[in-house]
Amino acid sequence: MITEQGQEFAPLTLALTTTISDKKTAMAKAIPTTPYEATEVLPYRGDVPESVISEMFPHLLDALMRHIQVERDLEDVDFWNIAFLNWRIEAEEAYTDVAALLSAIRHAALDRQEDLPLQRMACLIDSMIGSEEPDAFQRLHCRLPRFETLFRSRGYGTGSKRVERMLMDTHACIDELATLRLYGGADFDMDSLAFEPGDQLAA
Repeated sequence: MITEQGQEFAPLTLALTTTISDKKTAMAKAIPTTPYEATEVLPYRGDVPESVISEMFPHLLDALMRHIQVERDLEDVDFWNIAFLNWRIEAEEAYTDVAALLSAIRHAALDRQEDLPLQRMACLIDSMIGSEEPDAFQRLHCRLPRFETLFRSRGYGTGSKRVERMLMDTHACIDELATLRLYGGADFDMDSLAFEPGDQLAA
């Protein structure tokens, strides 16, 4: 449970100060040494090797979409009706899968610069769906556009473009999550955003 005022914005504060060491960044650079014509078995295509985080993130997106779907299905039925017990179990399993992947990404080592916005996004989502504060998800969701530069890939290569696509898909998932009853949905009072802690981060 969040016990200190504004602590739900910790992922955004952390994102402002998180860096990757020069050593790790250098190790992550893919430098081809074999010409394309030298081998037909493993042709060089200029691809950037996947990092641990970039390999896990598509699985997180799949888990988020499943979580959204099963929660939306539950909104159309009597949640406590024993006939829908299996639906509730499926929803719990879907949430558990999301939580496990978020934890794994949050604690994974940063192998390259493009991992940073992905890890920041995982930290943010973890705070949004894991908070016991009733309106924490909606408050963070409404403020997300103010900090969008923290969740962007700054590179220009193939790997950076792929990361940027994953981040865009994640934004879409967050927008869908925000419509669910589980996370406040239409019940959120937009007027409650006035003078909330964390506004100074956008300055």
